Amino acid sequence: MCWYQEFVVGLSVLARGTLHEKLHWAFSLYDINGDGIITRDEMTNIVCAIYDMMGKFSEPIIDEHTAQDHVDKVFLVRKFSSHYTNQANIVPSTI
Repeated sequence: MCWYQEFVVGLSVLARGTLHEKLHWAFSLYDINGDGIITRDEMTNIVCAIYDMMGKFSEPIIDEHTAQDHVDKVFLVRKFSSHYTNQANIVPSTI
């Protein structure tokens, strides 16, 4: 559950934060367990939650496979990078 203070801080970062702060906020949104790594499962959970909030009447139409398709595309693009792992990570000391 998102507490009011966390919600307001998140809005503040998105509205007034530096690029670095916004990127850190976005990464931490997907990094559910806070270990500095975004796994396919973590990304799937967040993308599914976002699509659930958007509802069934959004444009383009979202079906039960849309979230998984988008996550698959993200990890497919990462697969062709030179440093591919099945995870997205960030070095905590750079945050």
